[in-house]
Amino acid sequence: MEGIERERILSKLVEPMPTRKSIVDNWHAQIKMGIPIIYAGCSAGIVAKYAEWTALDAIVVYETGLSRHWGMPTTMLADPNRFSFPMYEEIRSQVDRTPLIAGVECYDPRFRGERGLRRMVKTVIGMGYDGIQNFPTLVFLEPTTRLRDPLNMGWDREVELVALCNELDIFTMWYACTPKQAQDVAKAGADAIVPHAGWSSGGKVGAPTTERYQNTRITPIKSIDAACKHVQEITDAAREINPKIISLSHGGPFIDIESVKYMFEHTTTDGFEAASAWERVPVENALTDILVKFRAVKKK
Repeated sequence: MEGIERERILSKLVEPMPTRKSIVDNWHAQIKMGIPIIYAGCSAGIVAKYAEWTALDAIVVYETGLSRHWGMPTTMLADPNRFSFPMYEEIRSQVDRTPLIAGVECYDPRFRGERGLRRMVKTVIGMGYDGIQNFPTLVFLEPTTRLRDPLNMGWDREVELVALCNELDIFTMWYACTPKQAQDVAKAGADAIVPHAGWSSGGKVGAPTTERYQNTRITPIKSIDAACKHVQEITDAAREINPKIISLSHGGPFIDIESVKYMFEHTTTDGFEAASAWERVPVENALTDILVKFRAVKKK
């Protein structure tokens, strides 16, 4: 009887989780009112605290944020899930109402095969996350994904994860760098597409905007008009499959208020994902400004 009583009490202590439908319906209602969806990458408790305090629409947690807080350029860390999964406790301690989305690397060798993918999702949702995003991702590296697909370690694996989340009724928002990727994701049932304009530029350690790395898509698109065109092409491709899919742009030259306003004026995207634009560049600028002022203080 004691065991039964314990189970009864524990069943009532399960953390509430917003339904996929509630997130999507709330976002569509907001979009209908002309209010863009703004969500942010948060990799420290204090950043997450103010994301919730300012009523952002979602918070996504992934390991590259740690590299930003370490003072590095945005860097994909080795064995990403081992870094990102433990971040949950710190972020959740500051987040109660805002949907919390897990950035997941679906190529993790500990979760191989179909059963492994299900164990991965079970792990993430079991921790308390409310949805899933594909990060780190291979969307930037098309030749690499083609080589890895026969091993079930390429883009097809990311699409399988979308489809599994759709089957399980879990909210998803998915990066894409090409119209084909966008259509793959839309067909698999993603709730939101995130057209990625490349590694974020700007700030002290933003991406270089040289042509040196143009064989990959991770290099930021230098021209804001070209970036808007890129975002629109991906958005249009996804909406050919699902007219109701939500489009949330990210990366490249979209790094501050003015560039994001320009993006909204020149695309039909529904929102913006701020990562470096939220937890790196403003911190760099604010700290530089205040510390220079402190340095200028003189003794009598």
